[in-house]
Amino acid sequence: MHFHNNHPERYGEYNQPTTPLFAFLARTQFSFYPPVKLQSYFNQKLSFWVETVAGAGIDLVPYGRREAAAFSKTPGIKEIRWVGGYDDTMGPKIRSIKYGPRVSDWSFEWDPDVEELVGEFWDLVHNPPLRIPGAWVD
Repeated sequence: MHFHNNHPERYGEYNQPTTPLFAFLARTQFSFYPPVKLQSYFNQKLSFWVETVAGAGIDLVPYGRREAAAFSKTPGIKEIRWVGGYDDTMGPKIRSIKYGPRVSDWSFEWDPDVEELVGEFWDLVHNPPLRIPGAWVD
């Protein structure tokens, strides 16, 4: 198994070149996981992928370096929201890949991207919906 970036896979509507790892992740089923469980699920998939790569005799440190470099250089890939069955304008994004010589060294660093929810929260506080029949505004 070799790391090739000459004919990269593409991910969804972003149509961005990805690495073999991100092509694998894009094809896994994760659509009904809430964001917190989604991150754990992705780290399990990452461990499976890294075990497979290591089992093929590939040195994990140079491979991780190439994956991390490709991830950081690919336009738009950091903006992909890996949501689980929710609004696709919200959700966590992968910020970076942590890697090392052991499978247990590998993980994703996540950006929960909760800042965008602040405006929605304060709007609900200041303008709560009237849901009770016959209710009035004080």
